[in-house]
Amino acid sequence: MKLKTLLMLLCGLSLVACDNNINKDKLQSTINNNQPLCYSLPKEVRSFPKDIFDDNIGEDNLNDELLDIFVDLNLLTKRKLSITKLDGSLTYATRYRLSQEGKTYFNPEKGGFCFGKVEINDVYNTESVLIGYNKRSKTSKWVYYHYFFNDIPDWAKDKRLTQYYITPLLNTERLYDAKAIHYQPSLYFSSFEVDKTPLIQLR
Repeated sequence: MKLKTLLMLLCGLSLVACDNNINKDKLQSTINNNQPLCYSLPKEVRSFPKDIFDDNIGEDNLNDELLDIFVDLNLLTKRKLSITKLDGSLTYATRYRLSQEGKTYFNPEKGGFCFGKVEINDVYNTESVLIGYNKRSKTSKWVYYHYFFNDIPDWAKDKRLTQYYITPLLNTERLYDAKAIHYQPSLYFSSFEVDKTPLIQLR
C-alpha cells in the first residue's frame, strides 16, 4: 500500500535549463536533505541543559521517560543534582545534557534529534494544472514520484520510540508515494515545492 507523502522539506529555487523535462535529478536538487527526519521533543524540554525537579516528577513523568530513552541511546547524559533553595532547604533534580553524539543530531530550530536523507527513486508521472504564481495564473505541473529513506542511524530504529512517536518505516527498501508542484520555467528559474508536514510526529 502506498503512503502519501509527509515531507518536512524546504521548497527551493534551482537554476535549471528552461525545458519541460522533469527527472529525478532535477527534483532531488531542490530538496533540502539536511536531516529531514526528526524526533522532536515536547516544547518544555527542547533546550539543554534541562533540569527536571523531583518535586514535579508527577507532571513531568512522560518527559522524564522520553528523555531517559535518549539517555539509553547515548544522545543525552544525566546526573542527579541537589540544589539549595533561598530558604536554605534542599531540592533535587535530574539534569539532562547533550552527549557528544547527541550534538551531532540535535537541531535546536526543530527542537529534536534529526537524521537521514530522502532519496528520489523515480518520477513516474506529471499532470498539468493551472495555479497562481507571482499573482498570475500559470500552467504548472504536479510531479508524482517515489522516494525512500537513506542514511538512517541504528539508534533511530529503536522500537521504544514508537511508544511516543508516529513514524514511517525507516528502511531503504520501502518506497513511498509523493507529489510536488513544479512551476513552469520563467526566463531564468523553475521551482519545485513539496509538503512541509513533519514525517515523524509525537503521539
